[in-house]
Amino acid sequence: MDVVNLQVINRIAECSDRTVRRRDLSAVSRIIVHRIDGLGESAIEICDRFQTDPDVAKYTGGENPYHFFILRSGQVEQACPLVEMTYHARRFNLAGIGVACIGDFRKHEPPQEQWRSLVDLCAVLRIWRELVIVGHTELGSSATSDPSKECPGRYLPISGLIQDVQVVERLTRERSVVDCGIIF
Repeated sequence: MDVVNLQVINRIAECSDRTVRRRDLSAVSRIIVHRIDGLGESAIEICDRFQTDPDVAKYTGGENPYHFFILRSGQVEQACPLVEMTYHARRFNLAGIGVACIGDFRKHEPPQEQWRSLVDLCAVLRIWRELVIVGHTELGSSATSDPSKECPGRYLPISGLIQDVQVVERLTRERSVVDCGIIF
């Protein structure tokens, strides 16, 4: 692992459902990782499906449910500002930052580029504030109405994600100190 190398593309204007659900950022305590597959290959496509497709919109009331999308290529697209609450994990929406990785991780591992971007995004968010990283279904039945849901899936292990994020956080902090001229 190396220090964070993350570029986030802002898609907030294109993904906006024009509904503002502001929250106090001090309430944010979790990064909640999701999988999403079959709705599109970009934040714009997926947000459009959540807003216009009745079969998909029924899960979120026609609103964009995630703050970030991580594409298979590793590109990170922000679809909603962090100050907005999105509907991605029932009782945990106020406290959660929704991160959706495109793919079905019940069947396959994420591409290396996607994994690296997920690690880097989580590391940056945890450097901003000490946040707990969880998978959607780790939150239990109070986060989903589907008892058989497997999100993000066994091929995107949250325990491995946390380990990699901790390594990147440590290296990033050490690098920041070194960049300031401090010698270890």
